[in-house]
Amino acid sequence: MKIVIVGSGNVAFHLSKALFEADVQISQIAARNIEHAQEIANQVNSGFVTFEHIDPNADIYILAIKDDALPSVAKFLFGKIDENALVIHTSGSMSISILEKYFDNVGCIYPLQTFSKQKSINYQSIPFFITSNLLSVQEILLSLASRISKNVSLINDNQRLAIHIAAVFVCNFTNHMMTIGSEILHHHFLSFDILKPLIQETVEKAMKFDPIEVQTGPAVRKDVDVMKKHLEFLKLHPDFQNIYKDISESIIEMNEKK
Repeated sequence: MKIVIVGSGNVAFHLSKALFEADVQISQIAARNIEHAQEIANQVNSGFVTFEHIDPNADIYILAIKDDALPSVAKFLFGKIDENALVIHTSGSMSISILEKYFDNVGCIYPLQTFSKQKSINYQSIPFFITSNLLSVQEILLSLASRISKNVSLINDNQRLAIHIAAVFVCNFTNHMMTIGSEILHHHFLSFDILKPLIQETVEKAMKFDPIEVQTGPAVRKDVDVMKKHLEFLKLHPDFQNIYKDISESIIEMNEKK
């Protein structure tokens, strides 16, 4: 099958590499940024083109692009590619109905992982989630994803959205909290490295136990005096103060319900 990857960001980069390592041939990398497309193409022995020169006769088009670009790119491809082609996206939050407006065979292949071009990943361990509008599409996507990963599941649009929201909390928000911690330490001439053993232990506990069962800190203890002291310390960082208040209140409320 002729597969075209549309996009040149982190997901496009890693999905292309994963397919290539699974001996799946990618015929083209198509992107607005031709330099980024070439960067990926060079690593997976593929051609590279701008959107305007995309192959109109490929079998599968994988739209690994930003969510807000999906509607416009799908509309752009309509009439320019074979009407029987399979068109899928990789978004965690967008319904496949965004593609059904233009194409008959649509779906989603969603890899649940945080991707950065500078870090290599074991693709076999990544959960891949499949959504499709037809049984025939489902079979193709299951076969394709199973070449990449040992962990492939079928879900619907709403389940995928729930997974994506949960992932934002445990990944993106957690990383942002570490960024704030780093800022606080650097402001007082301290290295972020001193937090790394704590981060490692926190993650290991979350992997082994239900996170709510191993929650620690002044909020879960309702140690009001300590929290007031922390908030006073953060008075020069009102944004950090607000985050501290909101998260502490959430911890207290959630543990009271428990």
